[in-house]
This record gives sequence, structure tokens and C-alpha cells, in this order.
Amino acid sequence: MNHYENTLESIIKAARTMAGRQAETSSQLPGKKEKSDEADHHDSGAAVSSDVSSKTSPDTDTPVLPNPSSSGFTSAQENTSGTALTKEDENKSSAESESALRTAGIHFLEFAVAFLTLAKCQYQQDNDVKVNSLPFFTLVALDSWADSDYTMSELADKLQITKQQLSRLINVLEEKGLVERIHDTANRRRVYIRICPNGREMMNSVKQCMLDSTLYGLRAYSEDELRELDQCICRLIQLMEKFNTDPTA
Repeated sequence: MNHYENTLESIIKAARTMAGRQAETSSQLPGKKEKSDEADHHDSGAAVSSDVSSKTSPDTDTPVLPNPSSSGFTSAQENTSGTALTKEDENKSSAESESALRTAGIHFLEFAVAFLTLAKCQYQQDNDVKVNSLPFFTLVALDSWADSDYTMSELADKLQITKQQLSRLINVLEEKGLVERIHDTANRRRVYIRICPNGREMMNSVKQCMLDSTLYGLRAYSEDELRELDQCICRLIQLMEKFNTDPTA
């Protein structure tokens, strides 16, 4: 017998010995245990079968995989994403509002400067009061803004100046015969400011000269442009009622 035959015979003997030992071990196990193992195996198989059958499609035997969205994870993720989008939208909306505010502010300032320059150059007349000056706006307030006479305090608030500034201004206009002080008969300390007939006449003359100059400047516009300009000015007057330069108000 050569070397290879000896090796093959040794392998066969080892396999037979191992098989015999396994047979002895199986014969020593109690029959009750075997039945229990069979029952457990049967129950386990039934549970697995039941679990699979409960997750199968009603029309086929193909198992139905659980829907990830039913676990609640997807919903939570969507809620988190929705919250993030909401904050992002709020930030975007705030930035857009700030941009719109700044753009409108720049255009308004450009318009105001251009208009003040126009008024200073175009509307100046040979009068005792210069257009765009504080005395001019004081007379405008007394002539056009008030339904009744202003008190010193009311007029100072309207012009956004101090009572001391207004007192000096009224002294100048009073000397020119354009305004007068009226003392309250019930309370002598209460003083009203009233525009005089001379002051009203001067203001009418100034307004007419300003109107003539404005009409001359508008002759370059077409009828459509004049209508559009008129609509814009009327709308601007409405919007200016909300305009407020006092940050504390």
C-alpha cells in the first residue's frame, strides 16, 4: 500500500469514528426533549409563517415591506424640513421688505431733493417771505392747514420747532404785518396766532405766481403724461398722510 492509499484509509476511519460518536449522542437524548424540540420548531415555523402572511399582499403571496412613512420618522423629518423652510421664507421675506424699504427711501429722497431744488430755483418771487423758508411754511400753516387759530404750542408742534424758535419767528412776521397774536379772553396766558389780511393777500399772490410757473413747466408734457402725472401726485398725497420722520412715534 503506497502513501496515498494509507492517507485515504486514515480519512475514512476518522469519518466513521465521528459518525459513530454522533449516533451515540443522539441515542442518549430523552424522547420528551425530541418532541419538545419538534413542537418548538413547529411553533416557530407557524409564527414565522403567520408573520409573513400578515405582511403579504391580499392578491399575491409576495411579502409587503413596511412603509417607512408609517413609522413616523418621515413625518417628523417633513415637519422639521417644513419648519426650516418657514424660517427661511421669513428671513427671505424680511430681507425683501428691507430691500423694498431702502429702495423706496432712496427714490423718495432723490425726488425730495429735486423738488426742493426746483422750488428754490423756480418759485422764488420778490416777496417779504422766501419760498421754502420757515416763515413761508408758517404762513402756509396759518392760511391753509388750520380750521381755527393755532395756539403757540400747537403751531410749534405742527412746524416741529420749539416754542422759543416760534416766538422769535412770530415776532418777525408780526412786525411785517403778516400775522397777529390773539389773547384768549378767558385765559390771557393762552395766545392764538392768526394770519392777517395782508399776510393772506401775500400768500394768494405767491401761490398764483407758483401756479403760473408750474403750468409753464408742464407744457412740455403730452395729455397722457399729464394724466399719469396727476394720478401719481394724487396717490402720493394719499400715501404722504402715513409718512412719519419721528422714530419715537
